[in-house]
Amino acid sequence: MYRRILVPIDDSAGSRAAADHAVRLAASLDAELIVVHVLEPLPSHGYFALDALAYGDQLRSDLREAAQRMLDEAAATASEGGVEATTKLVEGVEPSRAIAEVADEEGVDLVVMGTHGRRGLGRAILGSVAEAVVRRASVPHLLIRQPDD
Repeated sequence: MYRRILVPIDDSAGSRAAADHAVRLAASLDAELIVVHVLEPLPSHGYFALDALAYGDQLRSDLREAAQRMLDEAAATASEGGVEATTKLVEGVEPSRAIAEVADEEGVDLVVMGTHGRRGLGRAILGSVAEAVVRRASVPHLLIRQPDD
């Protein structure tokens, strides 16, 4: 059924729930797991752009290190669940586009990802990476809602 499963991660509770679910699903199907994290470009305008100009190299380095730790932890969690995971760090691209491109490049059969489950104004203002990925990627998706705190 599903032989290659992609799970995008960030540092949210929804992402962790999706990663846990993806590991269990991959283990039950004897499927490959690909874990991806997307580092967006640093802001080029506004207040944060000043920090990016002054501390850009260090900031990028720190973000890469944090992302790699996140990917390593996800791979370790997968290993504990009996699943071997491949990790991929993508930089400088809008997340939904990067996730859809990785899904195509890696030939995945399923994307498992977390969603915050926002509605109304919160969703309109913050947007939804999960919704954008569903619109862009050509494979089935399994959305895992972020657990209530």
